Amino acid sequence: MTRGRVVVAALLLVGLAIPSGRARARSLAGHEFEETTVREGRTLHLTGLGMREKYFFDVYVLGAWTESGACDPDRMVRDDETKLLRLTFVRSVPAKRMRKEVRSMVESRIPADADEAGRQQSEAFVAIFDQDVSDGAVFEMLYVPGAGTRVTRDGKPQGATLVGKPFQEVLWSTYMGAEPCCPKTKKQLLQSCAGK
Repeated sequence: MTRGRVVVAALLLVGLAIPSGRARARSLAGHEFEETTVREGRTLHLTGLGMREKYFFDVYVLGAWTESGACDPDRMVRDDETKLLRLTFVRSVPAKRMRKEVRSMVESRIPADADEAGRQQSEAFVAIFDQDVSDGAVFEMLYVPGAGTRVTRDGKPQGATLVGKPFQEVLWSTYMGAEPCCPKTKKQLLQSCAGK
């Protein structure tokens, strides 16, 4: 082997040994979800992925990240830690249908003793979905302790911060509570969490 070929081979081996810098990821329905993401200076761990279906159609992939990475759904709802829900849509949904769906999911989980501010937050959340949602759209709901829940659509802020922890519990119990909106999605998420 010539000296030039030895050098090239050595460089290739070194290149294989150097990490690419790209975070590990899991995928579902052709969309990748990173194993870890940093938000507000906190490292969040992907707990799992699940597909939201409606009338036998795939609608969006749900990804959930928490600081602890715990696979316990009660902890996912209750722990006061930075956490993130990401909805990556795999089909288009008209605004009217989306608002109706979001309203039914959220309103049924508002505590009976919720104050007027809590009910207004739920209305504000529903109002975020006042436009058609296109295939490929990405919604993120980031909860930060002491601040509240911030919603973005394709990276752009949507509405005001939903201050406090109570709305975070309403939102997370929608998917991970004892009576979730979509049991199959919850099951998939927990199974992928346990198998990570």
